[in-house]
This record gives sequence, C-alpha cells and structure tokens, in this order.
Amino acid sequence: MARTEERQSSSTGAPATQPREGATKPREQAAKKDEPEFKPEWRFQDPVAWRDTDIDEQTLKEWFYFILLGRQIDYRFQVLNRQGRAPFIISCAGHEAAQIGVSWPLKPKYDWVSPYYRDVVLCMRMGTTPLDLMLSVLAKPADPASGGKQTPGHFSDTRLNIISGGSPVATQMVHGAGVAYALKMDSTDKVVMTNYGEGAGSEGDTHEAFNFAAIYKLPEIFVCENNGFAISTPFNKEYAVEHVAQRA
Repeated sequence: MARTEERQSSSTGAPATQPREGATKPREQAAKKDEPEFKPEWRFQDPVAWRDTDIDEQTLKEWFYFILLGRQIDYRFQVLNRQGRAPFIISCAGHEAAQIGVSWPLKPKYDWVSPYYRDVVLCMRMGTTPLDLMLSVLAKPADPASGGKQTPGHFSDTRLNIISGGSPVATQMVHGAGVAYALKMDSTDKVVMTNYGEGAGSEGDTHEAFNFAAIYKLPEIFVCENNGFAISTPFNKEYAVEHVAQRA
C-alpha cells in the first residue's frame, strides 16, 4: 500500500489517513513504504478525499448528468423566485456532486432516504423528477410531496421511499433512525441514508439519532453536507473541532 508523507492531526496528534491501495491523492506525495491497513476511524483526520480511479466513463457521465440537472433546476428556482412566482426556495448549489456520489450505491425504490432541505439531487437519484420539484416549488395540487401544502424543500414520496421531513432542523435524523429500526426488525438488507447540514449537527436530535443507531446497530448511513455555514453561522463559530466527523 502506498504511503503518503506522514502528517499529524492538529486535534488528535494521530497519523493522517492513508489512501487505500489503487487510489491516488490529489496532492504530491513523496515516500512510498509499507503501511498498516487503513482504519476507517482515521478518515476524519484528512479532509481531502482520495480519488477512485476505477470509476468507468459511463458512470461519470451519469453522475455529471445529475450534477448539471441539479444546478439547472436550482437556477430555475432562483429565476422563479425573482419573478415572484416561487415565494420561497432553498438552494442546492454546491451540493450536487456530494449528493450523487453518496447516493449512487443506493437502490431506488428499495433503500430509503431521509433527506434535508438541500437534497434535490439525492431525491432525483431516488426517482423524483424535475416536474415533481417544480410542482412543489410552485405549490401545485399535483405535488407528490404534499399536494402543494408543504414548504419547498420538504421532500417526500411514499412511492420512492423518501421519508417526509419536518421544518425544525434535524428532525429527519430521528425519522431516519426510526425507519432503520423498522427495517432491522423486518430482517431486510435495506438501508436508510440520512443527510443533514453541519448546522443540524448541533441539535440534540442528531446526537440522539447517532446514539440510537449505534446501540441497535441499525442499517443507517449518516451523511453531513458541510458547506461551511449554518445559514449564517460559520463553521468555526459552531464547532470546537476541526472536522464534523469528530462529533460522531
């Protein structure tokens, strides 16, 4: 296994994450020596992810399709908002690649997702159409999420296993844990992916969901989409650690 130049984490003093075999880091590395097997718990110490060179061209094109579609839909939301036709919107700009990357292994209409309000691309990966999103933003009766009654960004679709979210920040965390518990009781191999922003990481619901999932070994994946700001609060004013994963 290739070894990168050893770095020390400012928060723990432990060696930084080593890349897995067959992968390259997006920075120049010098020494190459044998290294102990990669430990997942070290991952948070290196905020720069490795590059997976085994992704085929067709998959990359499909990812780019979702990324570009998500950005164009977001742009249209903003236009409608400026026109006064969509009074309230929530942007997903900058989150598109993260959402398609983490959700790609999921099986649409089989696995479950408990999204947060920026998860436009995540929901499209699970089967939500651009038309569905527009119906929600324009509060039309045909909106599959709520019949036009909910605020945009409250994704929901029983046909696609998209769990309905609430307006209070981080409520989707415990909703996802509850569904994951039910799936475990059913002895199924389905999983739940629960996404949240780093602002939700400061809510009690988040830590309760983490603890509940850990105690019962639930089939749940937690994904934090950290864009650096909890609405208007910068990351360093909300976290006393360097990386979000250190809270887990």
